[in-house]
Parts: sequence; C-alpha cells; structure tokens
Amino acid sequence: MKRENSFLMAVPAAALIVNFLFLQDAAYRIPFLSLILLLAGAFAIGVYAEVKKASWDTKKMLMKSGGLVLATLGLIQVVCVFRQNFMNNTSVLFKWSCILAMVLAYIILLFVFTGSEVTEDTVFLVLFAGLCIRVVYVVLMQVHLYQNDAGTLAPNYGGHLGYIYHFYSKGTLPVGDPRWFDQFYHPPLHHMLAGAWLKLNKLFGKSGGGIDELLQSLTLFYSGCTLGFLNKIGIKLKMSCRGRCIALGMISFLPFSIMLSGAINNDGLMILLDVMAIYFTLKWYEEPTTKNILFIALSIGCAMMTKISGVLIAPAIAAVMLHKVWKSKGELKKYILQFLSFAAVSFPLGLWYPVRNLIKFGVPLTYVPKLGTDVAQYIGRYGIFQRLFGLEGQFTSLNIILDNKRPDVSYNIPISIVKFLTFGEGNHYKANKIIQNLGTWTFYFTMGFLALAFIGLLIWLFKRGVDFHARILLGLSVLVITLSYFKFCFDYPHVCTMHVRYIMIPVYFCFLGLGGFFSETEENEVLEKTGKGFMGAMLVYAVLSVLLLFAMEAGFAA
Repeated sequence: MKRENSFLMAVPAAALIVNFLFLQDAAYRIPFLSLILLLAGAFAIGVYAEVKKASWDTKKMLMKSGGLVLATLGLIQVVCVFRQNFMNNTSVLFKWSCILAMVLAYIILLFVFTGSEVTEDTVFLVLFAGLCIRVVYVVLMQVHLYQNDAGTLAPNYGGHLGYIYHFYSKGTLPVGDPRWFDQFYHPPLHHMLAGAWLKLNKLFGKSGGGIDELLQSLTLFYSGCTLGFLNKIGIKLKMSCRGRCIALGMISFLPFSIMLSGAINNDGLMILLDVMAIYFTLKWYEEPTTKNILFIALSIGCAMMTKISGVLIAPAIAAVMLHKVWKSKGELKKYILQFLSFAAVSFPLGLWYPVRNLIKFGVPLTYVPKLGTDVAQYIGRYGIFQRLFGLEGQFTSLNIILDNKRPDVSYNIPISIVKFLTFGEGNHYKANKIIQNLGTWTFYFTMGFLALAFIGLLIWLFKRGVDFHARILLGLSVLVITLSYFKFCFDYPHVCTMHVRYIMIPVYFCFLGLGGFFSETEENEVLEKTGKGFMGAMLVYAVLSVLLLFAMEAGFAA
C-alpha cells in the first residue's frame, strides 16, 4: 500500500480509538483495559509484520509509528495525573505541561527526522505526528472550549450543538423558519452526520452527560483526512518529499489547524470536502473519466450541503474543466456528457436545502445573519487602507494586537488572520504571562511563515515546469476565496467575520506553494540548504505550537 494511503487508513483508526477506548469526560482519559488493548494491538501488528517477513524499512516505520503512539498515550496519561494532583497549583501545572510538550517535540524529532534523506516515510511520519498531536488535543480539550457558535446539546437551544441535537433526537429537518434558531440556516450535512454519530454511540451504550465530547472524534476524522488529501494534492503537483515535509509540517502544527480537529461546527467537513474536490479535479485532468468527474461532483455538492460557501472553489474547477475541453477539441461530446453528469449530481446535492428554505420561508440563498452595530463584535466601517494597512500601535504589545474588544486596533484584517491562526477566537491569550509569552513568539513565527508561504505560492505559480492546469486550480481557488473573504469582512464589519476559518483553504494552498518552491532541490544547492533550514524552523514552530496549546488547555483546567 502506498504511504499516502496508509496514512488515510490510520486516520479512521485513530478516530475510532479516541471514540471508543478513551473517556473524554473523565479525569483519567485512558482506562487500564483500553491501554492493554492498544498495547496488544501494537504487539499483534509487529508479529504480523514478522510473520509476513516485511522489509526492514517497513519494520522501522512500524517501530517509529509505534513510538509516536506510545508517546501520545504517555503524554495524555501523565497530563491527567498532574491535573488531578496539582489542580490548585497553577505554577506546577504549567511547568509540567511545558516539560511534557517539549518531550513530545523531542520525540517527534527522534522518530520522524532520523537520517539525512527525506523520503515518503518521512512525509508519512510528519503527517502521523500531526495526527498524534490532534489526538492529544481532542482527548484533553473539553468540547465547549475554543468553539465558534457552539450552543448547547439540548432541545430548544441554538448553535451548532443545538442543530446537531435536533437531528439526534428527532432525525428530521427543522420544521419552521431556520432563522428562528441560531445556525439552523446552514445546510445540514455535518449536523446530520454528527446526529447519526451520536445515535450510533448510543447503540454502544454511550449516552447521557458528556456525550457531546464524542463529536470531537468525528471532527478529528475530518482534520486527519484533510492532511492526507493535502499530501495527495502535493503528489499530484509533483512536489518532492522535502517540499511536502515543509508544507505539511507547517500545516500540521498551525495552532488553529490543530484546533479544527476539535471544532464541532461545520467548517472542518466543508474544508475537507473542498480539498477532496481539488484533488479529484487534478486526478480527473489526468484521467478524464465519468467516475472521476462524479467524485468531483460528490465532493463539491456535499461541501455545499455542509456550508454554502463550499461553492467558492467551483470557478477554479470550472476553469480547469474548460481548459481540458479546449485541449481535447475532438472529444467535445464526451465532455458534454460528463459535465451534464456533474451538474445532475452536484447541483441537487448543494442547493436543495437553500432552495427549500427560499421557497418555504423566503430565506435568501446566501443568507447571513446581521449582528448590528450595538454588539461588542462590531468594529466600525473603516476604509480599505485602514483595514489592510492600518498598523499604528499594532506592535507595541501582544495585548494590543489581539484585543478584540478594541475597535481602534481590531479592524486590521491581516493581523486578525494571524491572530486567529495562533489563538482561535477570544481573549484567553491574556490568562497569564506564560501563555502571553508563548503566544507572542508563536504569533510572530506564524506571521513570518504565512508571509513566506504567500510569497512561495506566487513564485511557484510562475515557476517553469508547473502544469498550467495546476496553476489555474490553486491560483484561482486562492484568489476567489480570498476576494470573497475580504468582501465579507467589509460587508459585515465584525471581529468574528475576520475569522481565519473562512480562509483556511488559501492558507493551506499557500503552504503547499511554499513546498513546491522547495521541490527542485537537486538543481540548486542554495535552495537545498534553505530547505533544510526550513525543516529545522518547522520543528521549532512545532515545539512552540505544542507548548502554547498545552499552556492554554492547562490554563482552563486550572
């Protein structure tokens, strides 16, 4: 099995383990029996590899992956122990959280980057380390923390949890106007799946208090699959192992990218489905079969059925399809039939819920609730120059940069993007000096890497040897989603509007572009050495991200 597919097999396994073998709502997350089962499973895999006389490289991969798994289990359990014994001693709790995070980072270095050559195995281990840190985050982080518009998992409550509870308890669409309850206007795919997931868990005896914690195993699955398909896109774009290690390492350890693995709203699924649509478009361009175009249709249709903004990648996909037709003029009839099949699948999937609400309740197809000017989130209607370049006083302290209650500084969109990538939404970076200092370093590292990634994407788009259809697909996707995001920020001038979750696909593609920039290292010695430097910087960034997330989590626990 190819390494990239091996990772995609590991993702659902990790999600099921988190769901059924961990106790997310208990003081100690790993029951003794679950620990025995996990160790027995690891031992059985080793025995199977020995019986099948697997190659030494395969055995090394299994040992390294097993080492990361054991480190993950140990980290979770030790953090739980210290929570129970030092809950009232914040200083000790933070010190041990930082020590444990640094140990995890060292283990990542030990198991992932052993040997001078960067291979597909190295890429797998980078992705696997990213999956492990997501498992740690999901298991240790309570479901009500670092969420957007979460609501409550109970009847007659709005928010995403209220929407999920409706499907969990009733199994039907909302009867009345979806604007009556917060977030019910969203297309329902994620909330349907989440409700079905809770019902499945109920069959296994998991119900009652804390059942909402189980939703994070589903979102962990979304996040892990997103990493896997971004890697597959990198392969389709002919990026080297080193280039993909740099790109995927940065993506894997972006703090908000990790937070998405526990976000119970619909953004994670929409991002995954849009990324899948991009991958299947690249695959269709190489093999223009009806099966491949139907995969695109299912992906983009389901993305719109999750969140209507999933349609924003459609112009880039349409441009690639038209380019293929233009290059294959003798096969026009075949492509027309394929496009009709695409429309017959994607349009009904993506539009049935908005059209239903338009007909029954008069809800506009692109409805977004307006918060008004009398809420704390309102930042005022600043001009374009101020929203993009108004940096006066921005860099005097982290408190000023990130204080979303200060309209005189929160209007800056680029700064807000970096803020959300680092902390998510809220003022928890103010909890104490440890979080603030770690956050300052992580904030500036994130800002620098994002700027370099954007430059790397621009260089890659005009790089000789890059396929024209790949330039169109990534370049136009980034352009359309980014322009839509900025328009959204100006139309609805609120802090929450500037959240980076609306623009994560361009962020991911920028880092892929940076990886593409470092993909021809054999032709340039300077580029090769710079790429090695980026690998080291990526490890430093991983350390900072892990430290910050543990400090933030421990701050709430204390």
